[in-house]
Formats: sequence, structure tokens, C-alpha cells
Amino acid sequence: MQTVHAWLKEVDAAKIADEYFSEYPIEYENFCRLEKNVAEIKEAYRLRLLEFLEMLCKLEVDSTPQDKIFFCHKAYSNYKKKVETVLCTSTDIFACDKPETYSWILVDFAEVMGYYIADTELTKKNIYAVLVQILHEMTFFGFTQEELNKEREQLEVSIQEAVTGRTRPVEEVFTELGIEKEEINEQEKAMLAGLREQEVNYDMFQLATECKKLRDLLAAQ
Repeated sequence: MQTVHAWLKEVDAAKIADEYFSEYPIEYENFCRLEKNVAEIKEAYRLRLLEFLEMLCKLEVDSTPQDKIFFCHKAYSNYKKKVETVLCTSTDIFACDKPETYSWILVDFAEVMGYYIADTELTKKNIYAVLVQILHEMTFFGFTQEELNKEREQLEVSIQEAVTGRTRPVEEVFTELGIEKEEINEQEKAMLAGLREQEVNYDMFQLATECKKLRDLLAAQ
């Protein structure tokens, strides 16, 4: 198996950028206050992503031994099939068919670069999609470690506020912001819940399928 860092140094950065913006289109309305047209915004965002990829390739990877492994499984979302990248520990993979999955949204970039990517057939076949999903979660709060650290600090403050009871009911916040609660027909609500349950069952079946394949590969090493 290779690390995320090793894979990023091998793949085509331009293709990564193409896949990234295909999977996660730019929300241009967030830039409406800038005096830039769509083409300029797209070019600037793409350049920022390519600079980020270059930075990651030059980054000194955290040398701490890692037990976490990325792999993908088939998934069904928004009425279409896709692959979903998950992060699990090898310990959990050997322990059960449906291992605990972990988020890397607030993990230091250097640590994520040291995580391994599985050699399963599905993962290798969809390596660009896998890398794009990894990068998207890494950059959710920005393209720098400083932005990530700031968000982590804000999260700690929010946790303390919750612990001390400094919270407000969501209904109160909605009223203050003028947001009306969407009314959903009970029959529609039940149908949507049924669809979601089917999606979850399908995803869990595919997760277990890929987990078994990965477990067999790891056992053979």
C-alpha cells in the first residue's frame, strides 16, 4: 500500500483539479461580492487548489506510525451510484465487517498525508475519485494549516459553550433569522425515510463487501 502523500506525487495534478471541480462545483454565489466574473473565479480557485497540491507534495509527512487506511466502496446517493471513500483502522477492519469510520476534517495535513490507501481493486480503479474526496474533506475549512487550527479552536469554544449550557433552541434562532420551518406531509416524510433506509442498507452492504476484500489483502501481507 502507498500513503496519500505517495499517491499525490504520482498522479496528474491537472486531472485531480478537473475531478475535484466536477465532483464539487464552485458555489459562485459565495463570491458575488467580488468584482470578478465566473471565468476569473474558476481560474483563481483552480490555481489555489493546484498550489495546495504542490504544497502537500512537498510537505514533511508525520512519521508517527499510522493504523488508519482509506478505501472506497460502492454507494448510492441522490439517485445515482458512486463510490464513497472511508477511513478505518486496520484493527477495526479485522474485528468486524462494518468497521467504525472516521472523519479527517480536522486532522493535521501532515498526518493525513501519512495515512495509507488500500490496494483493493475498486479503490485503485477509482483512485482519482478517492483522492478528490480525501482532499475535499481536508480543505473544508480552507487550504492552510492555520485555517484548520483556527477552526479547531472555535470548535473547542463551542464545545465548552454546550457543556456550560450557553446554547439556544434552534426554533428561536430560526425565528430570529426569519426562517420558516418547512412543512412536510407525513406520507411524504415516511416515503423519504424509506428511501434513505434503503440507501443506508445498500451502502452498509457495500462497505462490508469491500472490508472483507481489504481484510483478505492485509492478512496475506
